[in-house]
Amino acid sequence: MSTSRIGAPPGGDRMFQRLDSSGDGKLDDQKLSAFAQKISERTGQSVSVAELKQKLDTDGDGKVSQQELAKGRPPPPPFGQSQFMGPGEGTALSQEALQAMAQHASERSGQTVSVEDLLAKLDQNGDGQLTGDELRSQRRNLSDEVNQRRQALRMRS
Repeated sequence: MSTSRIGAPPGGDRMFQRLDSSGDGKLDDQKLSAFAQKISERTGQSVSVAELKQKLDTDGDGKVSQQELAKGRPPPPPFGQSQFMGPGEGTALSQEALQAMAQHASERSGQTVSVEDLLAKLDQNGDGQLTGDELRSQRRNLSDEVNQRRQALRMRS
């Protein structure tokens, strides 16, 4: 895997604090292993501790500080986009990507969201798979809906 794709979800400070179980301000190999596992679960791509250290450990002490993690993360995607944009035309998202999306949606909403819930809402042709095209189309629809709600709120004010 290319290390240029290694990244973390928004909320890096909270995430760092969860990963830094000892509170020593550094992520050692054991903590980086947990981080690599989270990245792999979210992206469906294998990530090793060595890759994380190569990308993030800029001072070469063998551990990753909160500052190193913040500097090594890619900038967040533009508004309305995410790491779940999906593949190209007609290609179905992997089960791992769907599970990561469901987990992400659950974390953001505070409610349990299953893969089946996602498919019920986003699978436009009912084939039990979610393609990049379907996902992008739904994002456009959601964006339009959000804009309409904003305009309605402005009119009320």
